[in-house]
Amino acid sequence: MQSRAFRREHLDEHTSWLPLHDRCNAGYDRVPGWVNPALVMLPVLAVACVAYGPWLGSAGRGTLRQGR
Repeated sequence: MQSRAFRREHLDEHTSWLPLHDRCNAGYDRVPGWVNPALVMLPVLAVACVAYGPWLGSAGRGTLRQGR
C-alpha cells in the first residue's frame, strides 16, 4: 500500500518523463531498473537502423552487379 504522505512529498518524481519512478515508499520502486536505459536505447537503435538501411540496400545492389 502506498503512503499518501510519501506520494505528496515526492510528487515531482511521478510527473517527470525520465527517469521513470513509481515509488511506493523510500525503499521500493515499482519501475524495474532496466526500463529507463531501454527508453533511451530503443529510439537510438531505431534511428541507427533507419540510417543504416539505405546504405545496406545500395551496398547489396553493388555486389550483385559485380557478380554478373
